[in-house]
Amino acid sequence: MKRLEIYFDSFYTEKMKEELREYGIEQYFIVPTIHSSWSKDFKHFNTHVLLGTDSILITYLEDRHAEEILRIIKIMKIDLGRGISMGAVMLSVDDIIL
Repeated sequence: MKRLEIYFDSFYTEKMKEELREYGIEQYFIVPTIHSSWSKDFKHFNTHVLLGTDSILITYLEDRHAEEILRIIKIMKIDLGRGISMGAVMLSVDDIIL
């Protein structure tokens, strides 16, 4: 089993949920508003100078789905370009109780 954490511009929350639904993934957690600093020039602190926020989507996947979802996230990141915050982390999970 894998834990997938996706960090992304909050504007794309519905798009992220839609992509997961296409793969039958209906169970996830969303931290809707985080303030982030991706680089010295790219920050989201939801102020009049540093507009916007980011979000985190966390889901647990069977190994057979994990690589495909990560591939889709890589494609989305390329399509969005360098000006949009998005990243992902995949971690192995030995045991989980939900």
